[in-house]
Amino acid sequence: MRAWFAPDIDVAGDGALGQAEAAFADALRRRTTSWNGDGVHSNLTRMESEEEPLLAYVGLSGLVDPVRGHGHEIFVAGLHYDGAGIRCDTLHNQLYHLPERPTEFAFEAFGGPTELGVAAAAWFEGILRRPVVRHEWLFLGRIYAYRYLMADSGYGLSQMYNRDLAPKRDSPPPATPMGWVRVAELGVPDRVVPVRTDGRRLPT
Repeated sequence: MRAWFAPDIDVAGDGALGQAEAAFADALRRRTTSWNGDGVHSNLTRMESEEEPLLAYVGLSGLVDPVRGHGHEIFVAGLHYDGAGIRCDTLHNQLYHLPERPTEFAFEAFGGPTELGVAAAAWFEGILRRPVVRHEWLFLGRIYAYRYLMADSGYGLSQMYNRDLAPKRDSPPPATPMGWVRVAELGVPDRVVPVRTDGRRLPT
C-alpha cells in the first residue's frame, strides 16, 4: 500500500512533531488509503526549523517530457499548518513558499488538528482528481512547444518552448519582459493530449 505523506522529519530531533501536528498528520494520512499514487509524490516535513509551519505537499511527476524523453514535475500543491489553521495553494517547487497572490487552488481553514487533517485530505484529493491535458505545437513533425493545464479551468501548470525546433518567424513570439515565451499565446495547438483524469495518469 502506498504510504502518503510519510514524515521527512527527525522525530527524535529538533524537528519532531508536536501533539497537534501528529494528530493533524494522522488524520491526513488516514484518508489517503484509497488514493491512486500513479505519477504523484508526496511529503510531510518542516519548512526550515521547529518554529516554522508544518509543510505537506503533493507533486505531479513521472510524466515523460515529450521532447527531452525523461520524467519531470509539472505542478506542486501543498499547505502550511501552524497548529491553528491551514493555508493551501500552489507552492514554489523548490522553496515551497505560498504564492503572493492566491490562485484558483487557494483554501484556508481553522480548527482542531483532526478536523484540519480531514479538510486537507479533501483539498488534496480534489486537486489530484482534476483533469490535466497537454497542448502541443509541432513543426516538421516535432514538438517545439507544449503547455500543461487544468482541462476544466485552463489554468496553466507548466510549459516549454524550444527555439531550435520552432519555425522561423517574421516577428518574435509573444514573450514576457524576462524573455519567457508566452506559449499560451501561440494560437490553437496542433494536439491536445489528456495526461490525467479522475486521479489517474494516462498513457501518452
